[in-house]
Amino acid sequence: MKDHMGFEDIVKSLGLNKLGITYSNVVKDVLVVEGEKACQRILSEPNITVLRVIGIETIKCEGETELRLVSRNGLSIKARIPGKSRCCDVAELPLYKPRENYVGPTYKALVDTLRQLMSGLDSHGVPVVVDTFIPTTGRYCRPRIGCTLSLRRENNRVLETSEPIRTGVYKPKVVHPTLLAWTRKRVTSNSTYHVPWIYIGGASSYLLLICTPPAEVCRVSVDKEGLAILEEGKAIAIKSRRYSPSWSYTTYLVGNALGELDANIEAKKPAIWSPTGLIPLAAHIEKTKKSIVTELVVWNPLPIAKRHELVLEEYRIKKADVYTGIVPYWEEAVTSFNRVYLPLSGNQLAIVRISGNLLPPLLRQRR
Repeated sequence: MKDHMGFEDIVKSLGLNKLGITYSNVVKDVLVVEGEKACQRILSEPNITVLRVIGIETIKCEGETELRLVSRNGLSIKARIPGKSRCCDVAELPLYKPRENYVGPTYKALVDTLRQLMSGLDSHGVPVVVDTFIPTTGRYCRPRIGCTLSLRRENNRVLETSEPIRTGVYKPKVVHPTLLAWTRKRVTSNSTYHVPWIYIGGASSYLLLICTPPAEVCRVSVDKEGLAILEEGKAIAIKSRRYSPSWSYTTYLVGNALGELDANIEAKKPAIWSPTGLIPLAAHIEKTKKSIVTELVVWNPLPIAKRHELVLEEYRIKKADVYTGIVPYWEEAVTSFNRVYLPLSGNQLAIVRISGNLLPPLLRQRR
């Protein structure tokens, strides 16, 4: 494990423990997986390269075939898998068919992260870290601007358990989340999904179901006639002309977390925020009277490369380093007063370590 925040803390925050990943089965940057089914379970994720950020460079299953597995964002990880390769030594992730049961962070991990940020940064309220829609209240919140009721809330409705809803699309397309990514498929027979959000539809007509508290994931069935039923959990239904997985992920993670902490949201003067939509998934803060050191696990929810910004109010940043696991060391990040700039590829995960000094009282008066 590299020199950053605790392995088990990150694994739990990202939901990787549901894949059977623990400190005990990682040996010298190698994840040892026992059993073919367990191996297939891990390699069915399109974005398994997130393991690089916790120091894992190789996945070792029982078998003789050694492959370099490439994620759709261009990042790769090495693996030894069952069976013998007949054609090549490079393959594209996912290596096996993606599962219909979600593994990954839930909004409850964001609730814990926002609480840590609030207490560690002496925030006056829960910081609105990115632009987000809050499903439970119908409000849209933007850092440094505030929260207002969504103009499109008439397209949203609370979905009751066992209530059927028709999409009007035969053999609809389904888009649902995987481990910090997503996958698409065409429904040709009755299917059931355990997911935090899901798009169902086609052409210019989609139905988005987003789980809301207290449900972390919902059980949704879809048939080839385009009939969807919420069989378990609580959700809202939103009609849209296109699907946007990054918006849905942000709404589910950040929007639901803010909805849980709704009584004390700080949008106009957040202690930490990102104007580019960078999502902090875990945080660790150490602070004295005049300085701070914070480590954040951050995720680019966009499917494209982006130069993200992270703003730490009330502190002048002295130094910032980033660890992605692509190279086995910390790299220096570009900073400007109270901002850190992080170039990340699509759906990439990183750890950023920031040290800064508290600004004088007059400069701490956030406008």
